[in-house]
Amino acid sequence: MLVYTVTNLKTKKVYVGTTASTAEGKWANLIEAAEQGFDFPLYEEIREMGQDNFLIEEWADGLTREETQALELEAIATFHGESIKGYKLLPRLPSKRKKAKTKSAPATPPPEIEALEDDFDLDLSPLGDEFSRSENDDDIITDSEDPSIEQAAKTGSKPAPPSPQSY
Repeated sequence: MLVYTVTNLKTKKVYVGTTASTAEGKWANLIEAAEQGFDFPLYEEIREMGQDNFLIEEWADGLTREETQALELEAIATFHGESIKGYKLLPRLPSKRKKAKTKSAPATPPPEIEALEDDFDLDLSPLGDEFSRSENDDDIITDSEDPSIEQAAKTGSKPAPPSPQSY
C-alpha cells in the first residue's frame, strides 16, 4: 500500500493518507468528495482555494498493512501533518434496512371501557380501544374473541367473567 501526502501550497499544511491505488487516483476521489460537499478540513480547503493549490506526492510504499500504518505515522510526524484516515469519499447510499416505525400515542378509551377500568381497578389506556384485560393480567382478550365484551360496551353493563382457558 502507498502512503501519500497532500500539501496545501498556500498554507503549507500537509495531509497524509494511504491507498491501495495511486496517489493521483486517490486525489481524484478527494476532489470528487470535496465537490459533493463533505465537511472535512481538507475538503473545505479544496473548495475555498481550488484544487490547483495542492501538491500530491507518493511518500512511501508499505509491503504489509502494519508497515504501511507505521510509514503513515512516520509521515505525519515528519511533516507535522494531519491524517485523512476516516475521511468519507462517497455519498452515503440509502440503507436497505427498513426504518423502525414510530409508535403513536394510544387512543383514549371510550367511556364504556373507562367504566370497565373502574369496575376492575385496571388501567387499560396503554392497550388501546380494541383490547380489554381479564381479571388475570396475563390474559388479553380482543373484542373479536369474546362477544360479551362488545355487548357490555354497547349496554354499559359488566362483561361476563372470562372462562378458564386450558393450556
